[in-house]
Amino acid sequence: MVLKKNWLISLIVVAISLALLWIICPVCFQNNDDKVLMYLTAGYTTGTPEAGTIFGSFYYYGIIALFYRLYNGIAWYTVFELAMVATSLWIIANSLAKQKLIGVATFIIMFLFCFMHFSTALQYTATAGLVAGAAACSLISSMESEKLINTQFVIAIIMLVLAYGIRKQFGLVGLAAVLIVLFFEFFGENKKQVVKKTLIILIAMAVAYGSNAIYEKVTGIADFNEYYAQAGTWIDYPHLPYEEDVNGVYESVGWDETLYNAASNWFFMDENLTTENFETILSAYEGTSLSTKDYIKRAYNLIMPSMVVNLQVVIWIALLVLTNIMAIKKLIDKRAILAIDALFGMFALVSIYFLIQARFPMRAYQALVFIFFIPSVVKMINELGKIENKKPLITTTCLIALIMMAGFILKPDTNMVKYTYTVAHDVYRDADIAQSNSLENYVIAHPDNMYIYDLSLALPADPFTVYKNGVPKNMVFWGGWVYNTPMYWKQIHANGLDTLFIDDFFNGQVYFCGTEISNTLCDYIKVRHTSAQVKVDDEFDNIIVYDFFE
Repeated sequence: MVLKKNWLISLIVVAISLALLWIICPVCFQNNDDKVLMYLTAGYTTGTPEAGTIFGSFYYYGIIALFYRLYNGIAWYTVFELAMVATSLWIIANSLAKQKLIGVATFIIMFLFCFMHFSTALQYTATAGLVAGAAACSLISSMESEKLINTQFVIAIIMLVLAYGIRKQFGLVGLAAVLIVLFFEFFGENKKQVVKKTLIILIAMAVAYGSNAIYEKVTGIADFNEYYAQAGTWIDYPHLPYEEDVNGVYESVGWDETLYNAASNWFFMDENLTTENFETILSAYEGTSLSTKDYIKRAYNLIMPSMVVNLQVVIWIALLVLTNIMAIKKLIDKRAILAIDALFGMFALVSIYFLIQARFPMRAYQALVFIFFIPSVVKMINELGKIENKKPLITTTCLIALIMMAGFILKPDTNMVKYTYTVAHDVYRDADIAQSNSLENYVIAHPDNMYIYDLSLALPADPFTVYKNGVPKNMVFWGGWVYNTPMYWKQIHANGLDTLFIDDFFNGQVYFCGTEISNTLCDYIKVRHTSAQVKVDDEFDNIIVYDFFE
């Protein structure tokens, strides 16, 4: 009865929190990655709902695609992501609920400074981190039962596999958090049960990993992953400048200066941009290593813009200091504090890895905090709840609230409430979505043509976009992470084209859309077609449609 009561209380708290949030700050996409994934799974880009989405696993996105096949009148992608967010928060709240009012208060405080933003500004990487964090919390709760298989343990497995399904990379990071919890539980009284649970979790993740690896190999996504790794390395790291190529490496792989400039700006639609060519270029340059000073500077530049997440790390460090002092005074079990410390240590290691990789946007930073900080706080609060004297528990909760409020007041850019409201009410968002819809309706009305749009029109989308009577499959972005994927080529072929390189611009059916014509693009074209000319074919809603001819 107590367990059922905790689940019910948690459900009510989460439902009220999300309802108020979504009323005040309507659901939106934090960036355009989710728009691309939604359009793929819905079939808006290829004409057929897609299970393969590169970053996630086929089973999660395959289920969403199946729902689109069954009925395309609902934005299933957004519905599923909101369900993942709500379920994760419910699990986390339940993990704290046994501490009654203190547990509920802790959840509400965490909601305001930790969960709020990515609960309404959806981003699949952060969602994967939240789901993985919930899996670790559920596993911690499952350890209180003497049964090997209990509801909390089953939930932990399901959520971990779903986290891997949403974003593979962060599902694996979530597995690391789960294994840390299990490692320190092993030194408790029930070693056999811990070993069995570890094996079950590893088998479940091995099945998820193996089945998805087979899927990617069969569909060609594995080949793309290799290409993306090489191309991404060239983009993100220092690479051989074109003017310093004394050995003619670029020329040997068919690159000229105009292609070099285009590729540097993520213009990835050229037959000479291949895995092998990127490997050749990378192997010819020995300057990819950075000095320690360069790494520190880059880490600083990547972390400092994410102040709303930095505050969470500050709170985490403060709690670590407090609980370690309590452990020294023998108020908290040594194994528990070691597990909490290890979670922070793993967070630091993974963060350093991401910083070295030069790809550490706020969403990834927040996802890592979700994965390691949330179970750390849950374990901390529950351990403090075991002490007869409730002062340490109340002190810890008050400390979280005080640091949060001090941060909000003294450093306004740490205020997640304000940040979330600002993003959700972006004054340009409605106009950008309207322009995006206008472009999509235009290309749907001209199904015999192919339209390429540039970064100036890579606009946000309504998370609840639904197309019933036609989809904008004849519209493609020139470059970015979608280029050269199996889905990209499927879209090209669905529009009756074998390729979509620069020569195809002159067949009378391919048009370029933007707010202005790119000089980088014009330079690239003129080298390959010296007599090329461009004219404005159409213009609407500040969108210009360009036609190239000779």
